[in-house]
Amino acid sequence: MLIRSHFTHDDNAMVDMVNSLPPDAYFLECDGSVHDGLGTIQKGKLIQLHFRLCGGKGGFGSLLRSFRIHKSNNQLMCRNLAGRRLADVREEERLKKYVEKKEQREKEKKKKEEEKIDKLKNGAKTKHEFTDQEYLRKRDTVLDVVEDAVEAGVLALEAKQQEITDGQKSTENNDVFNPVEEFAGPSTSSNIESTTAMVNEECSDSDESLDGLMSCGPLKKKVKFGG
Repeated sequence: MLIRSHFTHDDNAMVDMVNSLPPDAYFLECDGSVHDGLGTIQKGKLIQLHFRLCGGKGGFGSLLRSFRIHKSNNQLMCRNLAGRRLADVREEERLKKYVEKKEQREKEKKKKEEEKIDKLKNGAKTKHEFTDQEYLRKRDTVLDVVEDAVEAGVLALEAKQQEITDGQKSTENNDVFNPVEEFAGPSTSSNIESTTAMVNEECSDSDESLDGLMSCGPLKKKVKFGG
């Protein structure tokens, strides 16, 4: 017997088969409502037969949700119908856009450089006026004070050097014109005159004067000459 899912009360074979089934093995649907038997359904209506299935332990929905969580949204490693990876296709499109905009970027860069050059040229003509009178007054005062201090220091240094030079010259003159006249043996007027002549000659030529002085006799004390 062929079991159909749709039938009416006029189909006696289907009616007898449904009545022979256990009540918990099926349910009937008519006009969108569920019925447990044929007695609650009017004649002439189209009836749909549904067999009941044994339920499982459950948990299948939880399993589907776990699969959805672990599912990756990264589709770049997938391949299109041409066999190319989506990541490669996207990179190629990005490079094409970059090359297309290269000329525009070069124009913008050149324009910025020209604007910068024009700005530098025009900036040299710009004049800035500083009008802080208090600052200008203090600056002039500081410059004058520093200049006076430097001049005073230079004059003091020159005076100190002049004093040192004069002291050295006076010392040299005393050493030259006050020789020690101590000789070994008796002194005579001829020896003194000879020594004085030699000292005067030393002022013109120190080497010859020293040789002449040593020829007069041995000196107990060396005479210091300025040279």
